[in-house]
Amino acid sequence: MAEEQKPQQNPLAFISQKLSEVSRRVRILEEKTNSISDKISITDSTLLKNTQAFREDITEINISIKELTKELETLKETSRRVIKQMDMFVLKRDFSVLEKYIDIINPTKMMSKEDIVKIVRDELRGIKQ
Repeated sequence: MAEEQKPQQNPLAFISQKLSEVSRRVRILEEKTNSISDKISITDSTLLKNTQAFREDITEINISIKELTKELETLKETSRRVIKQMDMFVLKRDFSVLEKYIDIINPTKMMSKEDIVKIVRDELRGIKQ
């Protein structure tokens, strides 16, 4: 009969042991769940920071593209003006013709009004003396 009572006590001990084991497993699962939750929070935070950084980078890139587009338009306009100005340049053959006329006229041998007035005064003084 002592053996019969032992099995009756054993079921209580067995149930207590199983409850203890289940409780331990639940704690382990809770710890794993908390760890996973923490990792998800960190990943979410990192993802939000990266997303914000990417948005800022994209905004900077868009600003740079707009500035480059403006500079390109300015360069295009400047090159158009230079091309128009180049159309007004004297061609080499035209320059040669102008050079010949200048050589014929030779402005270095021409006298200024002041030079003529001085010569006339000098001559008038010479006549008076």
